Amino acid sequence: MCQATVCLDEEQIMEDVIWVESTEGGVLLRTFFEDPQVVKGMIKSIDLLKHRVLLPHRMEHNEEHATDFSDWAGKASQTGCKDVAQLIRRAAQEMRQVNETPHLALDELGDPVAVEPPSHAH
Repeated sequence: MCQATVCLDEEQIMEDVIWVESTEGGVLLRTFFEDPQVVKGMIKSIDLLKHRVLLPHRMEHNEEHATDFSDWAGKASQTGCKDVAQLIRRAAQEMRQVNETPHLALDELGDPVAVEPPSHAH
């Protein structure tokens, strides 16, 4: 039999997975004996030799926050708070820069990342 271990970033979240399906709400995971689980995110890679599915989360999560910061900067700018808007834009830019190093590390491993628009809510 061929089951997989699913990891969110490098943290193992489910073993003995027999079904992985990309859905609108995230990634659907099924095992033989547990209830199906939907994990927000996307499939980053599937390693058939190691029986492992990797779901990147942290980089998508950071991008969500950067987008939120950009939205708030626009709102601050519209209300005349130009200095505040500039600081919030800088926070968005810095949040996106945080993602550069993990992308470089994954590229170095020969495993480039495709980041899609995230759908994570707090």
